[in-house]
Amino acid sequence: MNNASEKDPINITESSGPFREIFRQNKSVMLLVNPVTGQILDANQAAHNFYGYKNLLSENIININQHPNEKVFDLMETAITKNKNHFIFKHKLVTGEIRDVEVYSTPLIYQNRKLLLSIVHDITKRRKAEKYTTFLTRSTLKLATLKTPEEVYKFTTSQLYKLFDKKSVVAVTEYDTPNNRWYMMDITGLSPFIEKTFKNFGIDIRNLEGEIQTGFMGDIVTGQMARFDFDLHKFTNGKIDQNTSNELKKALPYNSILVVPFKKDEVIFGTVTIALNEDENEFNRHFVEAFISQISVFLEKIFVEKELVKSENYYRALIENSTDIVSILDENGIIRYKSPSHSTILGYKQDELLGVNALEKIHPDDKLRVQQLFSHILLEKEKTGRFEYRFHHKNGSWKHMEGTVKNLLDNPAVKGIVLNSHDVTHQKAYEEMLVSQEQNLKIRNQIANAFIVSGKEENFRKILEVFLQAFQSNFGFFCHTNNSGNMVCKSYINNRKEVNSHHEQHKIKIETLNNFWSESLRKKQTLTQNTEFEIPGKRIRLKNSISGIILHQNETLGQIVLGNKNGDYTDKDIRLMEELCHYISPLLKAALNEFQYKTDLLAAKEKAEESERLKSAFLANMSHEIRTPMNGIIGFIDILNDPDTRDDDRETYFDLVKKSGNRLLTTINDIIEISKIEAGQAQLNFSREKVDEIMNEHFSFFKPGAAANGITLKLQLPESALPAIETDRNKLDSILTNLINNALKFTKEGTIEFGCQLSGNKLNFFVKDTGVGISADRIEAIFNRFEQAEMGINRGHEGTGLGLSISKAYAAMLGGDLWVESQKGEGSTFYFNIDYIAAENSDKKTDKKPPSAKPKSQNEATILVAEDDEISFTLLEIMLSKENYKLIKADNGNEAVEMVRQNPDIDVVIMDVKMPEKDGLEATREIRQFNKKIPVIAQTAYALSGDKEKALEAGCNDYISKPLQKNDLLNMINRLLEKKLQ
Repeated sequence: MNNASEKDPINITESSGPFREIFRQNKSVMLLVNPVTGQILDANQAAHNFYGYKNLLSENIININQHPNEKVFDLMETAITKNKNHFIFKHKLVTGEIRDVEVYSTPLIYQNRKLLLSIVHDITKRRKAEKYTTFLTRSTLKLATLKTPEEVYKFTTSQLYKLFDKKSVVAVTEYDTPNNRWYMMDITGLSPFIEKTFKNFGIDIRNLEGEIQTGFMGDIVTGQMARFDFDLHKFTNGKIDQNTSNELKKALPYNSILVVPFKKDEVIFGTVTIALNEDENEFNRHFVEAFISQISVFLEKIFVEKELVKSENYYRALIENSTDIVSILDENGIIRYKSPSHSTILGYKQDELLGVNALEKIHPDDKLRVQQLFSHILLEKEKTGRFEYRFHHKNGSWKHMEGTVKNLLDNPAVKGIVLNSHDVTHQKAYEEMLVSQEQNLKIRNQIANAFIVSGKEENFRKILEVFLQAFQSNFGFFCHTNNSGNMVCKSYINNRKEVNSHHEQHKIKIETLNNFWSESLRKKQTLTQNTEFEIPGKRIRLKNSISGIILHQNETLGQIVLGNKNGDYTDKDIRLMEELCHYISPLLKAALNEFQYKTDLLAAKEKAEESERLKSAFLANMSHEIRTPMNGIIGFIDILNDPDTRDDDRETYFDLVKKSGNRLLTTINDIIEISKIEAGQAQLNFSREKVDEIMNEHFSFFKPGAAANGITLKLQLPESALPAIETDRNKLDSILTNLINNALKFTKEGTIEFGCQLSGNKLNFFVKDTGVGISADRIEAIFNRFEQAEMGINRGHEGTGLGLSISKAYAAMLGGDLWVESQKGEGSTFYFNIDYIAAENSDKKTDKKPPSAKPKSQNEATILVAEDDEISFTLLEIMLSKENYKLIKADNGNEAVEMVRQNPDIDVVIMDVKMPEKDGLEATREIRQFNKKIPVIAQTAYALSGDKEKALEAGCNDYISKPLQKNDLLNMINRLLEKKLQ
């Protein structure tokens, strides 16, 4: 191909934002094709839906287009080089179905390559409609030449046989109503197998007959088209039994029978029967009815002719029984005779039009043409003319008529101009619909191309030009709403010339105009005015105008106003304007959002950079929070290993190691918990709790630490006891602990007060301190997941910065929220609330005991430790070494199950949850199948909310988390042994 020149397509590579949005959301099928290779480079969702492929980008257009490959490439070259952009093809869907399509191809330059943008429209139905219309037209011409019913019957079966692709059997029967008989008159499509099958049963199907009121024909006495299952038993009036009929149905390629009656005035005089090999198409059904109705008319004429051929009233009877309108006019056009069809077709009474000049009832736009034809007919005897015209109906509408006129003024039997007309209104409407659809498709393609290949400012002018051409108008403007919601006029054309809409003298403030334009905006509907008016201050007079509103989800996006059309704006114009405004809506929305897309992209970029900054700060903080306690643990362990360390210092160093370990454990728990929250895996585990007890426990726990730092801790509760509630104790404890810990961390002196009260359906909590407070610009940031009030390496407090994020998430899970009121240097008050869910009236039993001495009867207890980690097992051995317990070890879940099964002397099982081969919970479930009583303690390093409940559901008696506390473990073992011995 040649290099790009000025006449080549516009380069759109820099318009990917709106182009892609418009391309993807367009309801028309759109393909981007490489004309050199035929490869489909891009396709919108409408294309995927139409062709049925999961990924059209892996397909080549030559596999879809049914033309020979060489011709396809020639036509693509033609579209690129000769600027031909309209083609008719046959395309194959993924199902193998072939569709007729109309393709508009526009050349584009993308990445220095010439490509084709193809907009594809499915015209299969239209082509079928054209086929059927042609079929009916040709059938009418042929039927007019047939003279006998036998000729009509053969023509009927042969035409329908061809229409159904020679896959059906078509038969015609004739009724002898007085004798209640029907007779087979013609049949087409019989295979040798079918004919032989019937003969085997003694049936000559070509000469089949039967009674009208019984058997198969009895079901269509109503005179309507009927469809039946393919049942030879019924069709042969019982000559083939039902079982044989059922077996034959399996062998024959037909599943239904369609029967259409020939009738006149609700009297049936025959039928057409079609054996179908597939479900009838609804469009074919209506078409067949129309075709048979046409046949009925001609048969009726033939039958009438046969009956009246010997009658002196033959010609009059023929005319008066015709469905066409027959009129006889004198040389001045005065109606001297009219057939009865005038009444049925045009609504006039029998003698109402007699003496009326026919030209008075002709449409004004047709009158001159008809008058010229009439004058020409008068000049020659026996002269015939054919024409179309519109005649005034009694109800005020116009009927489209097709007429044949003949000069028989010199015929003594007639002495007039004979006009034979038939009603073509429906056919005309159908033709107009096809033309209208084609015009609408072209207009929509032009609009879509304007949005795709034009720049933002040029869009409005090109689209306005499309509207001006479509509505044959000389004046127009195209406005849209801006970010402030005001209407902005981007393109303004008068007398087919563009006017700079930004110039002050041409600004049209629609909102201030007191005319139908502003009314159209207010009502959000298309309006017209076909009387002359002037635009205030513009010195422009319009003889008519139409205003269309572009809406998107009931939001006004824009307005298109046109004017100065030759002729009035009609209801048809209103419908077209509404259709085009509806079509343009998503395209205009995408174009108007272009700036917003860029703004959002910039905001997203800044947000991503901020997120990256916060994550970097978080990682630095995590590194500090992990390495600092690890430094204390490892460093002091090294010192403790030094033989020169004094004994009185060792206890201090051990406390510091434990403190560092607890700090590291808190950091790890925070990281795990925030991860569960972000992943949506955090769950609620409700239990019955007494709020007063929870608050008092926290007060008792934190009071010593607060007093040691010179801080007064206060608890504020209502005078009457708070009711018991259903809540997640762990999450409520976590929120209170985080908030009180933060208050202690940031308060050097003064008071910390916390409390709770019930208000409606919420429990309201607060934690108030007299600490350092929070700057106003950091109040929102402290709830972010990677931020603290102070950020950076110079912050004065330890912590991950996740506590408030976790607490806020927990409050939301419990049906409430968490917020803060604070001033720098004056302290802070944190508030949170949760849903109040009243608990049932039964006291919660708690049995919290301090570590107790082990009864002597338990000295020889045997404990099975299921633990795959050697260090953890060694730690348990040391913890329990002074208790004289006998310990046995299992390395995995399977070993634990077998040891319990084979050692009935085992008193307690300490079961690690995470083990190879079979985990601890699965092993416990298996043990419970044969031993319901042995105490099982679950131990785990997971230690997350909900883990305890999972362990208890699996059959464990209790649960303890790592790192293990010796006193807690001993107390748990002793309690379970005491319970076992009871």
